[in-house]
Amino acid sequence: MYKTLRDTLQQTETPQMDVKAFKTMMHRHRDNGRDLARALGITASTLSVKIHSDGLTQRELRTIIDRYDLNPLEITTTFFRDTANC
Repeated sequence: MYKTLRDTLQQTETPQMDVKAFKTMMHRHRDNGRDLARALGITASTLSVKIHSDGLTQRELRTIIDRYDLNPLEITTTFFRDTANC
């Protein structure tokens, strides 16, 4: 059975970021936490908390997608990891 967007959004467990893939992506784009945080308008420590637990806002995610020119596959595999299959 196919999941609808509504089903996905109503899941009790929030999709989690693949932190290792995200840090690899940052490195590939010659970026670091301090510079990315500055681009997002937050502190480096806030970015770290968001990466490891709280999650990013839609605005922050859009900024990262634009900054790194990410394609849909990169977005999905990095930011919406299916924790059920981990």
